[in-house]
Amino acid sequence: IQGRADELSKLARKIKAAEIPFESPESIAGRQMIAAMALLQNNAPAEAEETLREAVALQKAVVATRTVFDARILLAHLYLTQNRGDEAADLLNQVLTQFDELGICGILVMEGRTILPLLDLAVARNIRPETAELLRSRFDRERTITLPGSGERLTPREVEVLEMLMNGASNKEIAAELVITQRTVKAHVSNIMGKLEVSSRTEAVAKAYELALIRR
Repeated sequence: IQGRADELSKLARKIKAAEIPFESPESIAGRQMIAAMALLQNNAPAEAEETLREAVALQKAVVATRTVFDARILLAHLYLTQNRGDEAADLLNQVLTQFDELGICGILVMEGRTILPLLDLAVARNIRPETAELLRSRFDRERTITLPGSGERLTPREVEVLEMLMNGASNKEIAAELVITQRTVKAHVSNIMGKLEVSSRTEAVAKAYELALIRR
């Protein structure tokens, strides 16, 4: 993707504009979400926001259907990256309230780690805090790692950062993905190296593979 911004932009617009006979609103919304993610990757947040708003409207119109990936979550994530916390909180409140009433909040875990900063926001803003804490705890239980030998424990966030290091991500890419600052990423990397008793990120990745800390 890197260095191919023009191609990515064309692809995003092609996905969004495609016309498929008898296509359902859910399918159209899904295409728009994919297009929005491509636009975000291509540093076009305004166009991504417009696309996500269209997807939200489509999903809202299909009352009888509940999709796993809700466009409001992606739009809230976009708002959070732009320091628009109030707008992110409003969307998050809509989703958690609706999903709580339907008894299907568990499917939000399928959104993956992008949901974690939003769950933190929910707790901080007192938005369905018990539900948000419960969802957050599922990630905590699954992603906390105790290091063999030393007994040191990698926090869920450190596990996320280590996983991305193992995928070759830069600090800038990690910061963008986890919605944190590069300074915070550096702090996490430093903590990881300290706990693994290594002196570089390359050595950290090598030791993580050696100890099979994260299943690939």
